[in-house]
Amino acid sequence: MAICDHEPHLLTERPGLLIVADKGYVCRELDHYLTERGVRLIRPSYRNRKPHPGEPLLKSIRQLIESVNDTLKVN
Repeated sequence: MAICDHEPHLLTERPGLLIVADKGYVCRELDHYLTERGVRLIRPSYRNRKPHPGEPLLKSIRQLIESVNDTLKVN
């Protein structure tokens, strides 16, 4: 939230922004903050909670990120 407050153009210049995050970003205050600004946040849900919409996409996105990271480490 501090980054978005300091650099508000990050949100205003990107209508319909979708942020992919780790499950460490679980916070009602953050959810409310982003929703007010029209930003969607996709993150894995905890085992005892209902899956978030779009959550099935996370596995393929994570695999892509890990593949890029592995490629960068080799070179």
